Amino acid sequence: MKKNVGLADCIIRTIIAIVAIFLNYIMIITGTTGTVTVIASVVLLLTSLSDFCPIYAMFGISSRQQKAGNQA
Repeated sequence: MKKNVGLADCIIRTIIAIVAIFLNYIMIITGTTGTVTVIASVVLLLTSLSDFCPIYAMFGISSRQQKAGNQA
């Protein structure tokens, strides 16, 4: 599993997930929308913590910066 999520991407994903979970917790987002939002937030947190996004991998995208010696 090659890491393909950069630091800025991790921070953005984490912030979005925390805000979405908080909105669900204080009952601004409820019902089916709330459930879907929590599931999406958990996925965002997992991809942020693991530095790997399967969707990025499918399309060959990486938001990680290349080191000077590792250019392809």
